[in-house]
Amino acid sequence: MDVLYINNDHVIEIQGLRDGDGKMISGAAATATLYEADGVTEVAGQVWPLALVYTGSKGIYRGGLSRSVAVSDNHRYIMQLSANYVGKQFEVTRIVQAKTRNT
Repeated sequence: MDVLYINNDHVIEIQGLRDGDGKMISGAAATATLYEADGVTEVAGQVWPLALVYTGSKGIYRGGLSRSVAVSDNHRYIMQLSANYVGKQFEVTRIVQAKTRNT
């Protein structure tokens, strides 16, 4: 399970996006959306979907998640990562848990 640290900025990333032939994809429209545990309600504090930009390297798409995203300690959320490329849809769903970072 992935962790979102409360009051911290985060980098959201899709790594190694490939087409059906195994070739790295550089021209996809990629996004991320963080949902409450119900999988329907978008988490407040960020504009969704969050655009992920191609980094210029090996199918990697990246975007910044603001520290203002409204997550609560020890609550679970659903992060949906999506990419669309020449009419094909790629999607991954991850469960993330919010935590307070101990110093």
